[in-house]
Amino acid sequence: MRLAACFFANLLFSTSPACCLHAGERKPAALIEKITGTGCWRQADDNKPQRLDPDRDLIRILYEGESIRCERGQVKLELASGASVDLKESSKWYKVRFMPTASASDLENSRLHQRALAAFADSAATPRGNSPFVSPVEGTSVEPGEFVIRWNESVLKGPLSLRITAGTRTIWAQDDVPISPRQLLSIPARKALQSYRDHPGDEELTIELTAPGGSPERSHFTLLLKAEEAALEHDIAFWDRCSFVVLCHLGRAAAFGNVRMFWEVAMEYNAALLDAPKSHDLVVAAIEANRRTNNLAMVEELTAALAGH
Repeated sequence: MRLAACFFANLLFSTSPACCLHAGERKPAALIEKITGTGCWRQADDNKPQRLDPDRDLIRILYEGESIRCERGQVKLELASGASVDLKESSKWYKVRFMPTASASDLENSRLHQRALAAFADSAATPRGNSPFVSPVEGTSVEPGEFVIRWNESVLKGPLSLRITAGTRTIWAQDDVPISPRQLLSIPARKALQSYRDHPGDEELTIELTAPGGSPERSHFTLLLKAEEAALEHDIAFWDRCSFVVLCHLGRAAAFGNVRMFWEVAMEYNAALLDAPKSHDLVVAAIEANRRTNNLAMVEELTAALAGH
């Protein structure tokens, strides 16, 4: 069963005018899963039509007010809901608009799907400067039981010294950490963070990395609250039941993003690309997600892939 059906069933393709939007607003309404036939798309009525590409426009977001038309013969757009739109050559331009669900039982599904589309549509990243941290990056949240320290290729010398502080108090530290494989999973660090969450203070948590001959590099982060963790588990369980793999990853990414778990967001977009490697919108979103975590190697790889499309 497609969990997205109750959400995207409310998508209307009609010849009526698009819903009124404020200047500059674009509201995501649906996601293209598959294109069969020859069709074209335009953002606004006075824009030049562009042909839909079955590979490049896979996982493309359709926004309210955009239009679709069959160019010749027939074109079929399969949406992430499992619903489809069939257009003939004789058809007029069909406008996309979203109609809110009227069923109370659909409200939760609609909320989660709207959030997934909105997060995918608004994936621009905040530059992280020259920080060596990939995880945890500045402003991120972490689950104590999943905590892993990662650093990028800008760290050229080792061994490293790592420590976590709460204010002026050191709650965990480890020296002589090998630079490769550029990450550290420390059970004592996880236990220290779990203990801190069980008896929280008002101090700011900071991860500090020091390479030989260098100055300490720092990143500030927070711990996921138990209430946030429970809500996250609920949302992840919902998306794990979704039969469309790419949509599952987009939904999981939105769930992680909602609680500022930026590394996990990037990993979900990277995983989605395995099923839709030529999707322009998905590659762009993955680049931005990896840029947010300062994962320079992955950003470079994905940028090269985008240039080759």
